[in-house]
This record gives sequence, C-alpha cells and structure tokens, in this order.
Amino acid sequence: MVITSPLESASIELKGASSEFTTISDNEGNYRFNNIDAGNYTLTVAHIGYKTQNRKFNLAESRKESFQLNIISYQKDEVIVISTRNNQKTGLNYGVVKNSDFEKENNGKDMPYLLNTQPSVVVTSDAGNGIGYTGIRIRGTDPSRINVTINGIPINDAESQNLYWVDMPDLASSVEDIQIQRGVGTSSNGTATFGGSINIKTNTISAEPYGSSTLSYGSFNTIKNNIAAGSGLLNNHWFIDTRLSRIKSDGYVDRASSNLKSYYVSGGFTSDKTLIKVLFFRAKRLPTRVGMVYPNQELIMMWLG
Repeated sequence: MVITSPLESASIELKGASSEFTTISDNEGNYRFNNIDAGNYTLTVAHIGYKTQNRKFNLAESRKESFQLNIISYQKDEVIVISTRNNQKTGLNYGVVKNSDFEKENNGKDMPYLLNTQPSVVVTSDAGNGIGYTGIRIRGTDPSRINVTINGIPINDAESQNLYWVDMPDLASSVEDIQIQRGVGTSSNGTATFGGSINIKTNTISAEPYGSSTLSYGSFNTIKNNIAAGSGLLNNHWFIDTRLSRIKSDGYVDRASSNLKSYYVSGGFTSDKTLIKVLFFRAKRLPTRVGMVYPNQELIMMWLG
C-alpha cells in the first residue's frame, strides 16, 4: 500500500563520508538540508509503520528528492489483558511457571504435581503417583479457597468451590504459562482468592504450521501419548490448533488405576487490532477395572476473546 498524503514527523538522515545531518518532515511532509558540501551521500527516510527507504546519489548542486513510503505490518503474539493476573506493580506475591519449565516433567501427571516445586505449595495424590485424583494446597489453604482460572475464566465448581484436576488430563500440553498467586490476590467471578490463585494461560497463536507426537512409559504401567498439530496462520488471519491425549496408569495404590482421554481444539481469526478465539477442551474418565463402575467425568469449555 502506498501513502497518498504527506507524512509528518518522518526521520530523514543524510550521511556522507565525513558528515551526517538529520531532520524530520513537517506537517506537509517537506524537509530541507542547508549548506551541504558536494560529494557522495546516502539519504535514509524512516517512519514507524512504514518501510525504510535508502537512496544514494552524488550531490553537485541543489536538488529535490521525494519519497513514497510503503506501509508494513508485523505479526505478533496476541495481547490479552486479564484483570486476574499480577505484575511487578501490584505488590502481591506471585510466581510464573512457563511451559518450558515443566516440559520435562509433563509425563502424564496432573497439574498440581507440575507445580509441586513452587513456594508454599503442597500436593497430594489418591493413587500415589500424581495421576488421577490429586489435590493442591497453597499456604495450607484447602482447594475450595484457591481461585483457578483458564484465560481469566473461573472453573471452580459453583457449589463446592472445588476443582477436580482429574477432569482435565494433559491440559499442561496446551498451556503457555501458569501464574500462581500466594495469599489474597486479584480475583474474578467465582471463588475468592483467600489462599491463593492459579491462573492458566493456554497456548498463543503459532505463526508457522507444526505437528508433534509424544509417547512416554513409566512405573506402574503408566503410559501417556498425545498428538498435536496446528495450521499456523492461514492467509495471515485464520488459525486452528488441536491435541488428542490418552493417559493410563495402574497407580501406586491398589485399585487406584486411571484411564483418561482428552482433546483440545482452539481456532479463530486475528488481525492488527482484532482477535477472536474459540477454545474447546473435553476430557473423559473411562472405567478401568472389571466389576468397578466409575461415572464418566466430562468438562467442556469454550472461550471467546
């Protein structure tokens, strides 16, 4: 796209072998250099949001140089302003755990066990190996007083205020980072942050297409496998990301086996000033032993930002 009107405050630099001059364009797009010696020069014109132009010439007498600058744009990660997140100016106690921090430990364990090394955090597991029913306490406060959000949306149970991590197996594989607030902090609709809060941010938009698959095996016949893929930016605007996961384990404790399935899908539209993103996450807990009946646990979440 070529500009069709004068560009004010463009930066103009005239550089020679032994001298250098700078100025900016006025409100009519004009600029001027006076008392310049003859010689070879490079003239550079730059402005934020426009492609920089360079022009070399030999100056022997007064001359006029005009430019037409082309508008350029850069694809950046989406910016999501969420009131439930702290920063250095809030003065509250918090920490941020990035995906790269727990990537090596992400072998099927529930989210609490990936946060086990954080200060003031204590985790428990009914099965004894961190898969299935797990719990987390922050500064000794029970889970019903810990506010958990995904992209700013509270997901604690409306009645008991608890959260059952078994309903969200392998969610960590689709997480960008997690912020843990210790003690009273920012809160959104739902449970209060009396003991702390856990703010989960899902993956950001990938500009390039990708695909990956992981398979891990460990103690007590624990198996985790997943497949993930993303389209990247289609026509510089549309995107979709998907993941399928399966986790099975006999558990350390007798009759504490797990058989978990989940999928994650997000997609939408992005432009310079607009982001529309829809997110689906669903999990299912299957029967694991003959003669024992487990109700299926399903969680469906849709997020529009």
